[in-house]
Amino acid sequence: QQQQQQQQQQDKDNDDNNNTTRSILREDQGMDPLHRIQQLESTHEQKLLKQTLYSCLARYEALKGAGYQCAVPGQAFDAAAQECGLGTTIECFASPFNCRYRSYCSAFPDLESRVGSLGSFFDDHAFFPQQGSFEANPPFVPEVMLRMGQKLERLLTQQPAGPLSFLVVVPAWGSVGIQFVCDMERSSH
Repeated sequence: QQQQQQQQQQDKDNDDNNNTTRSILREDQGMDPLHRIQQLESTHEQKLLKQTLYSCLARYEALKGAGYQCAVPGQAFDAAAQECGLGTTIECFASPFNCRYRSYCSAFPDLESRVGSLGSFFDDHAFFPQQGSFEANPPFVPEVMLRMGQKLERLLTQQPAGPLSFLVVVPAWGSVGIQFVCDMERSSH
C-alpha cells in the first residue's frame, strides 16, 4: 500500500515536472537550450531542463549516425517563407538543439515532448496533418528517408481538409539518396 502511494506520488511529480517544463519552453520560441536554462527563474526548473537536455544529448550521441543534427539554416527557412509562401511551419525531424520553431517532431518524444516535440513523425497519432505547410529534413539514413517518403505519399494521397505541402530536404548522394529523389520527382504530388 505504501509503495503504491509512493509510486503514485512519484508519477504525479513527474507529470507536474513535465507540464512545468513544457509550459515554460513553449513560450520561448527561437531560444537555444542554454538561453532557455538562463531564463528559468527556479533552480528546480533549471535542473529539470538540464536533465532532459543531457538525456537527449546522450541518446543522440549513442546513435553516432551521420546527419542526425543537420538542420536547415535559418536563412533557408526565411527564404522558404518569403519566396515560397511556406510561412510558419512544423519541422518533421528536429530536436531541442536544432529546431527553428516551437513545434516539431523528434526521434525521442518521451523526453523531447518536455521541450516542444509533438512526437515522432512516424506516429500517426502524433503527426497526421490534414492541412498546412511542413519542413521535412530527415536524418540522412536510407531507411529513414525511404520510410518518410512512404508516409508523405500516404499523407498527400488522403483527402486533406485544406492545402497540404512539404518542403523536403534530402541529399542526392549515394544510390538510396538518388533513388529517393527520383521517386519524389515521379510522385503525382
